[in-house]
Amino acid sequence: MPVQDTSRKAYREIIPRLGPLETKVLKAVYRNPQSCDRELKGITGLEINSVTARRNKLVALGFLREDGTKLSSTGKTVIKWTVTQKGIDYLIMHKQKRINQYD
Repeated sequence: MPVQDTSRKAYREIIPRLGPLETKVLKAVYRNPQSCDRELKGITGLEINSVTARRNKLVALGFLREDGTKLSSTGKTVIKWTVTQKGIDYLIMHKQKRINQYD
């Protein structure tokens, strides 16, 4: 069933627009599910403090969630992140160009 224009408009009014760095992190997690912050740093090229700040915002907005833990390459236990359905819907509704790229 196609989405009505009124539904799209209502959705856009409810869901905030993300800045370019939040979008970069969201896309990175979408393309690399179960990545930890350090992996996202390498994928996006952002500094770790920038990754964690953007990831925290995406979690607060309900676009990302924890997906358990894993051992890092250094043997430390780290949190894995995944995109929620709300995050996927955001990417689809806002037609983020080339979801496979990180801008």
